[in-house]
Amino acid sequence: RRKGPSICAMVGWALIWTACAAWAGPAPHAMGRSAPRQGWRPRASALASASRDMSTGVVPEAIRDAAYDAAVLSCGILISESLTEFSTDPKQAKKLSDAAPDAKAAMDELLTACAEKAPQLLKEESFVLPLARLSAWAPAADWVRPLDDWSCDTSSSAAGALRSLEEHLLETYESPKALHTAVAHRPPEGQCTENAHRIACAFTRVLADAGAGRTSVRAALQREVCPGITKRMAKEFVQLDPATAASARCAAGKAGSKGSDENPPGAQVPLSPLHALREAQVLALGGDAWVVRAACAARMGSVLGTAMEEEFCLTALMWLCTHQEELDEIAQATTILDYFCEMHAADGDFAVAGRTVKRVLEAIEQYALSTITFDNDEQFQGNPKGLTGMFMENATIPAGTKLAVPYDEPAYGGHGTYKLGGEGQRGSEPVTVRIAEIKSLKRLVYEGQMLNNCLENKFSSQVKYVQRARQRVSSFWSLTYARPGEKQPEHKALIEVWHLREGNIIRQAEGPRPRTIPAPDAFYWIDKWCDREDVDLSTWDCYSRLEMPIVDDEFASKGRI
Repeated sequence: RRKGPSICAMVGWALIWTACAAWAGPAPHAMGRSAPRQGWRPRASALASASRDMSTGVVPEAIRDAAYDAAVLSCGILISESLTEFSTDPKQAKKLSDAAPDAKAAMDELLTACAEKAPQLLKEESFVLPLARLSAWAPAADWVRPLDDWSCDTSSSAAGALRSLEEHLLETYESPKALHTAVAHRPPEGQCTENAHRIACAFTRVLADAGAGRTSVRAALQREVCPGITKRMAKEFVQLDPATAASARCAAGKAGSKGSDENPPGAQVPLSPLHALREAQVLALGGDAWVVRAACAARMGSVLGTAMEEEFCLTALMWLCTHQEELDEIAQATTILDYFCEMHAADGDFAVAGRTVKRVLEAIEQYALSTITFDNDEQFQGNPKGLTGMFMENATIPAGTKLAVPYDEPAYGGHGTYKLGGEGQRGSEPVTVRIAEIKSLKRLVYEGQMLNNCLENKFSSQVKYVQRARQRVSSFWSLTYARPGEKQPEHKALIEVWHLREGNIIRQAEGPRPRTIPAPDAFYWIDKWCDREDVDLSTWDCYSRLEMPIVDDEFASKGRI
């Protein structure tokens, strides 16, 4: 029997999950229908109703409850590297219990002040969240001026009132404009994921320390974001004007093309502080504006990595800036950056130094076949256990390999032992094998479409899968084959890994329907990956019809091996 979490951890996780339920964002838009609003933003309608009835100086209970939830969530972001820690680590749960009262006390002060002086800040959900972030990430003891001395024009916009409050509480010295959106940062599509919270947290702390004069902007960026920030990068970041920044177009979801010189719509969408940093890094490395847009469109433009990952991002950007004249388009450069970062995640010794453009383009040809991205997609936080994917070019199964696929056995009406890798047998044809983590909502649904499984059109299954991905109790992985000269990869399996306190286990590994057991050659690579990543494959549960043939399988339908 698997050991459950302690009572302390359960309490901590309950606090975090309650907060996440209120602030994680709406149901998947990519699924062809919309979920009931009440089911995904449980406090939204109550908050809106309360704000309409709010009189000056009074904070409705619904608004206060929503703010408390957001404050607890913000505390969890600050004291953890992953929100899943609160379900497994009693020490983290204790830290959360200790931090929450101070944040709630500061939240009370902010709510009261806003109700009296800036009621417009309490009329929209999007501005209650920044107040909660301030209460958790900028302790009241560090405020540079008393909150009672703050004054605000009640006729100003909510955004203007929030900026006035930040400036009063946090800034003795003028702060970079790129940091002015930090405390309110959220993706433009409105889904506030854990990634977005962590970006907001890091740059809000930079704003607080640099604005108060406790440290320089560069030193704050080095501590909170990337140790490798140079003086030139810090200077570019400080001088960046969001109204003319090349990265502003990416904030609006428009990366453009390499030769595009149109003015970015900076005034329409708030500039992401992470995009601003990527622009500063590229400009300091001698990159052009189109390289900035490529960096922002890559995964590094929406996810803030660890210190080590951010250091590697710098080397990847340096390579791209060095070879920018040899590359054709933004999409190509974006794929290269994603390829570099994924290879480094799988192999810490992977380096970009010494790689020619020709060599890199050859390598990403097969990588790009199995890389599917979507516009305005919700990005998932990576798995909390540090599992990495697998990418093998010209991969074959050794001749003489014998393999029995669980459940595909004579006792259940299955095939029994398979022979692989020999002449005329499965696994003898070289292919590019890739097992990649699915890190976005639309990509997860797309995998269901490719495998014709329940994710394709069964809404209840979609909701359950997305919930597990958002909570990071599970991670999902795609196994594909790619062959030179073919425009589409072959989707072989969708793998779900459960992340438990005692380790990582395979919960599901399904091939194409109607028979969902993976083909034997696919199971061979799943087994290899699990062995490398120390994932327990013996826990695999199967839902299949064994009497069905392995449909859409290259070996069965085309004689491929």
